Parts: sequence; C-alpha cells; structure tokens
Amino acid sequence: MKLNYKSLATPAVLAFTLLIGATDVASAQGRRGRGQEPSQESSQQTQEQKDKRQAEQEARRAARQQQQGQRQQAQQTRQNERQSERQQTIQQRAEQRGQREA
Repeated sequence: MKLNYKSLATPAVLAFTLLIGATDVASAQGRRGRGQEPSQESSQQTQEQKDKRQAEQEARRAARQQQQGQRQQAQQTRQNERQSERQQTIQQRAEQRGQREA
C-alpha cells in the first residue's frame, strides 16, 4: 500500500499553524489580562519600590556631590600650599641675593 506523503503534509502544516496561532493568541490575552487589572496591593508595592529606588538614587547622588566637593576643596588647598611655597622660595632667594650684594 502506497502512502501519498504530499497529501499528509498539507493537513499537518495547517494543524501546526493553527496550534501556533492559538498559542500566540492565548499568550497575548494573558499579557493583556495582567496589564489591565493590577491589584491595588500590587500597585502599592510597585510604588513603594519605585520610591525606595528613587530615594537610594538621590542618596547616591548626594554622596557623589559631597565627595566631588571634598576633592575640589582638597585640590584647592594643595594649589594654595604650592603657591605659598613658591612665594616663600622666591622671597628667600631675593633675601639671599640682597645679602650677597650687601
């Protein structure tokens, strides 16, 4: 007995296509269902998590700004010290020259 595989392939492909289509529709409906009616408790938890993340971000931002301010202040202090040392060196050399000439 000969089987005509071509005639069996067409219904198999159609059945497979219908199965995939039905699965996609069911998944999409499930996503829509979850998105349309969030429970009040879930919404509140989400808002609390969002607030917590925002507070953490603000705390990190404030810490970074404080560190940056401290670095800038330290850099300014070092520059002032170097400038003062240079001025002292210049003054000492001028005094030494004045003593030699006198």
